[in-house]
Amino acid sequence: MIAFRTVSIVLCCCVCSAARAQPQASEPAINNLVHAPGTETCELGEIGVVKAGTGQTPLILIGGAPFGAEIWREFMDRNGERYTMHALVPAGYGGSNPPAMPEDVTRAETGEWTEAFLRGAGELIEREDLRGVVIVGHHFISDYYALRLAEMFPLRVRAVVLVAPQLQVIASAQGADRAARIGFVNGQRVPFFRVVTEEVWNQNSFPAEALSVDGARARKLFQTQVGVARPTQIRYFVEYLAGDEPELITRIGTPVTVIAGQSWAMSADAAIEGAVATAMSQGLEREQAMAMVMAQIEQQFGSREGLEEFLRDRPRAWELDGWGVDVRVIEIEDTGALVMLDRPAAFDEALREAIELEVGDG
Repeated sequence: MIAFRTVSIVLCCCVCSAARAQPQASEPAINNLVHAPGTETCELGEIGVVKAGTGQTPLILIGGAPFGAEIWREFMDRNGERYTMHALVPAGYGGSNPPAMPEDVTRAETGEWTEAFLRGAGELIEREDLRGVVIVGHHFISDYYALRLAEMFPLRVRAVVLVAPQLQVIASAQGADRAARIGFVNGQRVPFFRVVTEEVWNQNSFPAEALSVDGARARKLFQTQVGVARPTQIRYFVEYLAGDEPELITRIGTPVTVIAGQSWAMSADAAIEGAVATAMSQGLEREQAMAMVMAQIEQQFGSREGLEEFLRDRPRAWELDGWGVDVRVIEIEDTGALVMLDRPAAFDEALREAIELEVGDG
């Protein structure tokens, strides 16, 4: 899933706006807003479900985009007596077919894919008659899904646990004002993502070291991440950016706990190179792209040192300072975003603690 987040999302947006103003030789051939020819699609609302366990406490597990149920397999294997678990997979992840693209692919706020996934998840909750369920949303985009399900089923969902969530992504995109976010996403992000190349996409995705502290696992997870078709990832991503998470988390009454893994820290070099690669994908030569990026850094941060200070002092991905939200946080050290794989015993204990804090041990 693309990591044009925090400082990158600002730099890439401004640089690409300037790059698009430059004369272009021809209409770009890439269109990531539509599926590749021959892509088989599914019906809206279809989701993948993997069920395991016979324990008293029901859990819904939603992996961070764009991972499927495979990231929960070890957790489910070792917790079958404690929980009854349903791992949900959005259509298009985990090797499944994606939905057909919306009729108007230039508008992100319509949220067709998001609403379809939530509808499928809601149907499962009702079909299985899940009550007192704990929703566990992992990392990117699934933090939003977990909160939405809690809002949809306030009498059935008794707690939300967000694992290594990326709650700062929407705030960094355009603050907490949704109208401004929608304008930003439709006017800047959607046109850029339409033509983003595979190289730029992969370079700006969560790096392997952000996913896991185990080198071999990290490389495998990274390949899984970039292996999901760009149009599928982009559609879910832009709908998420245009969503209402900042407003949502302040209005739900369900208790929320964050299990925070070690935050990956973007370096100034990585931010600059990502923005340069992005500008070059718009047709600029490297020297011109670098000059444009450095000019933007000077405008936004005063200097490269200002950028480094911003990256060092910015809120961590899961922090919600200034949003008026009381969220319990349990921190786990020496782990990437896949906390349940890097630190299984610590994760299991943290999840038990989270549930006990809110609802008592089921």
